[in-house]
Amino acid sequence: YYYIVTAMGSSGESVPSTQVSATPQAPMVSIAAGQEYSLMLRSDGSVWGWGNNQYGQLGSTGVSTSSIPVQIRLKEGGYLTGITSVTGGYFHALAIGGNGDVWAWGRNDYGQIGDGTVLNRYFPVKIGGLSGVVAVEGGGYHSIALKTDGTVWTWGNNQYGQLGDGGTIQRNSPAAVGGLSGITAVAAGNFYSIALKNDGTVWTWGNNQYGQLGDGGTIQRNSPAAVGGLSGIIAVAAGAHHAVALKKDGTVWTWGHNLYGQLGDGGTTQRNSPVAVGGLSGITAVAAGNFYSAALKNDGTVWTWGNNQYGQLGYGTVSNTTGTSTVTTTPLPDSSIPVQVSLVGVVSLAAGGSHLTAFLGDGTAWGWGWNKYGQIGDGTALNRPTPTQVSGVTATILSPTGVTAVAGAGKVTIGWTAFTGVTGYNIYWSTNPNVNPLNGTKIANVTPGYVQTSLAAGTSYYYIVTAVGATGESAPSMVVSATAQ
Repeated sequence: YYYIVTAMGSSGESVPSTQVSATPQAPMVSIAAGQEYSLMLRSDGSVWGWGNNQYGQLGSTGVSTSSIPVQIRLKEGGYLTGITSVTGGYFHALAIGGNGDVWAWGRNDYGQIGDGTVLNRYFPVKIGGLSGVVAVEGGGYHSIALKTDGTVWTWGNNQYGQLGDGGTIQRNSPAAVGGLSGITAVAAGNFYSIALKNDGTVWTWGNNQYGQLGDGGTIQRNSPAAVGGLSGIIAVAAGAHHAVALKKDGTVWTWGHNLYGQLGDGGTTQRNSPVAVGGLSGITAVAAGNFYSAALKNDGTVWTWGNNQYGQLGYGTVSNTTGTSTVTTTPLPDSSIPVQVSLVGVVSLAAGGSHLTAFLGDGTAWGWGWNKYGQIGDGTALNRPTPTQVSGVTATILSPTGVTAVAGAGKVTIGWTAFTGVTGYNIYWSTNPNVNPLNGTKIANVTPGYVQTSLAAGTSYYYIVTAVGATGESAPSMVVSATAQ
């Protein structure tokens, strides 16, 4: 878009100013975090990062750190595009392309990039021999990928058997993990790995010094083994030396290192087997940082527990005074039970080493915690003990997903996946397959499961759904249709 400005006065209008231009950025669709940096994926498939760039985590050689988002570049010129998912390891980043290929960049001294070398990669490189990937995670110095066929592939440091291949030899290229099938999710900690199976069981391998494998002991395992007494799991997360699992009933279970209360069981005793986190219900997602944990509730609130040295729990500060003069404020103490973060409308979370990032339903991103390298993304290097908005990520309301239309006798029921951070939803319908907000009939302020009645039997009806928030209305959902009976 190109702009000029003129001034108006009693004698008329001035000559135009110098022309300026700007290209609007695509809205953010997901967020990720590494040890000292953060990443976001925009709807146009581009990737942006901020924080520490010591090893090229920001996909550039031009800056040491950045406290605002910068776009990830390619060495040969241009930018990394066509990406569908991003994730952050300790000092290396990974991304999945549209056809299931994997890109990686950053630190590579243990082969964690997976390109067959141990050379740091300051720009993204495509990993050879790996396709059909649906999920990828970065650990301390190793990586783990999940393929569409339910198999798991690993590469990088293997000192503690975290690659799951039965040995401890470093691998600079991906190799399959034997004995695993039907896997639906993976996670990676400092020196251990986690896999979630389609039957709701959890499998772990690698370092077990702090009981992070959850098998009741502290003996290292070089091959996957099931976590006993745990079933009905739908999501997993890996901290430095502790693990977090979410059950389908909305409860959270943890095990491993607990010096800072990161297991959320009210104490600081190490747990070699899973224990329930008290006081939590209705949880939809979990995340884990170095020595803290986080959970997202179905009402869009965030709950955290564990170490709060840098304010990563996000629940406020305490004033330190000398006499009658306030000299400074510091984050509130560590917490061994969940505490609520002062932020609502959250739809997804990502935990870095000692900072958290959140993606809201209004399209904005927020961060809190350690900020020495600008990993919060607010343009400063000040630690943030409460949520602060990420610069350059403007509010763009998310489009509804999971839209369905189910026909009945003279009626159609329209459903979609509700999310927080919006004030309502609109339906637009038509008998025109190309329905849009301009030609469709609007049904305002409705909720999922809306039933449209008095429809003509045998006629096909087409629907789109939009979300409404403080900044306006989202782009339409995909079109769905149903033929009234």
